[in-house]
Amino acid sequence: MRWIFNQEYFRENLKLGPGGETGPVNDMLRNTTERIGANIMGKRMFDRGERAWPEQAPFHTPVYVLARAKREPWVRPGGTTFYFISVSCRARC
Repeated sequence: MRWIFNQEYFRENLKLGPGGETGPVNDMLRNTTERIGANIMGKRMFDRGERAWPEQAPFHTPVYVLARAKREPWVRPGGTTFYFISVSCRARC
C-alpha cells in the first residue's frame, strides 16, 4: 500500500506534511473516504494502529473494532470514536 502514502489527500489526512500526488487516484481516494460513514476493523489492526496513528486518528467517523473482549469506547480528537464489539469465533480471530 505504498501508493497511498504518495497521495496528497492521504498525506493531508494523516498530517504527514505538504506534497503528494494529485490527479484521478487522489480524487478517488478523497471521494471514497468522504463517503464513508463508519469503519470496521479487527483487533489486530487496531492494536497495530493504536501505536502508529497520530493523536487525531485518520478516520473521522465511528470505528467498530471486532474483538473478543468488550471495553469502553475510546474517543479521539477529530471525530473518531472506537467502539469495541465483542465477538466470538470458532477459528482464530
